[in-house]
Amino acid sequence: MGDTIIGVQFGIANPEDILSRSVVEVITDKTYQAQLPVPGGVFDSRFGVIENGK
Repeated sequence: MGDTIIGVQFGIANPEDILSRSVVEVITDKTYQAQLPVPGGVFDSRFGVIENGK
């Protein structure tokens, strides 16, 4: 059988964590590599959804 979840823990992020996760810098003009968005490119998945249905 599958594993059993014992518990779940939530916490509040500190301001530094929130800021570090809220900024994505474009550092390359490359868009895709092997049909996947290039990290640091204009289609970096950290920007959010770029395709319908995803």
